[in-house]
Amino acid sequence: MFSDRLIPINLSAFSVPQPSVGRSRTVVFATFILFLVATPCRSQDLTGFERIFIPFAQADLSGVGGSQFRVVGASIPREPYSYWPHCEPFSSAATIGRVEIDRGTRMPSICPGGAMGRILHVDKGTADAVSFGFVIQSRAAESNSDIYHVSVPVVREREFKRNRFHVVVPFGEGRVTLRVYELSGQANPAVRVSLRASIVGWGGVPGGGTLPLASREATDRSYPSFGEMPLNLDCLLTTPRTCQEWVAGVEIEPLVEGDYWAVISRTHNTT
Repeated sequence: MFSDRLIPINLSAFSVPQPSVGRSRTVVFATFILFLVATPCRSQDLTGFERIFIPFAQADLSGVGGSQFRVVGASIPREPYSYWPHCEPFSSAATIGRVEIDRGTRMPSICPGGAMGRILHVDKGTADAVSFGFVIQSRAAESNSDIYHVSVPVVREREFKRNRFHVVVPFGEGRVTLRVYELSGQANPAVRVSLRASIVGWGGVPGGGTLPLASREATDRSYPSFGEMPLNLDCLLTTPRTCQEWVAGVEIEPLVEGDYWAVISRTHNTT
């Protein structure tokens, strides 16, 4: 289960930009490593709070070959709400914070960290009165001006998956990565991953396997466990001489009781 520790990283909040007209990209995230030192913090009673999962927290990231990524977000509260983890500037001590309605559109001062995902806890009485929006901005290595935007899902606790579920792979070019999260702090979570293909009636095709969710950025309860799996979606041989492109679906079956969510990215580092 979770213990209450958090990791400080320098982090800033941004307002949500408007996407460039006529431009879109399926590019989402790049692989990177963070070197962090944990700092103890005080335990909080969060029994009256709802969990809201953000697959990518706010951060500036550098991808392969000089590509750049930035996660930006905003919240629109219709009434004041309390949340955790809150940190004052230059502090790593997590407390319960509050957003007041008279301050308008703004992000809560979430304790820094969570480039691989973060669980925000919001008071259940007001959780549905606040809307969140996140996008990933991406800029190719050779580009000085073009910035593309991809929406990031914000997942309410009632949407967490507890049984077998499916995700469709975004169509496009680039490498494909599946990331699965466990959001309730279960010990040794794992899932079974199966690939299914549209051109064979969503029947099973080779690929997948058991995926342990053994990675975690920090130990306090706002950090989920997760695991990553690259997916090979080369053309499918339907006959000895016919190789067809196909839309892939991923079936995810939890092997340990818990709360799960999954994200699939298709990343191209030069375009």
